[in-house]
Amino acid sequence: MPSAEAQLLQQVGVRALGRQQRPTLEGKRIAARLDHGQGPTGDSRVPIENRRPGLSWSAHAVCARLPHKVQHDLLLEAERRGWTTEELRAKSREAMEAADG
Repeated sequence: MPSAEAQLLQQVGVRALGRQQRPTLEGKRIAARLDHGQGPTGDSRVPIENRRPGLSWSAHAVCARLPHKVQHDLLLEAERRGWTTEELRAKSREAMEAADG
């Protein structure tokens, strides 16, 4: 019976091999998309120049529907201030409401 940690890793698409981990086929597909400037789902709604290496894909997805200039500013600020994805989501909503306002 696999350990709880190994089961969790399998659920998120990674197999535990002792102390080493290797991506599954799906993980390799995602990695290939990332290498080609696309998000994990194959989209490119956040241009490469707006992407921040210190932020997760979840953080980038939060900003994907915003205009590119607003994306850039929010993602940069999130990285500088160490915002969580939830904090960024709240700021993103504020930005969308301001744009609609």
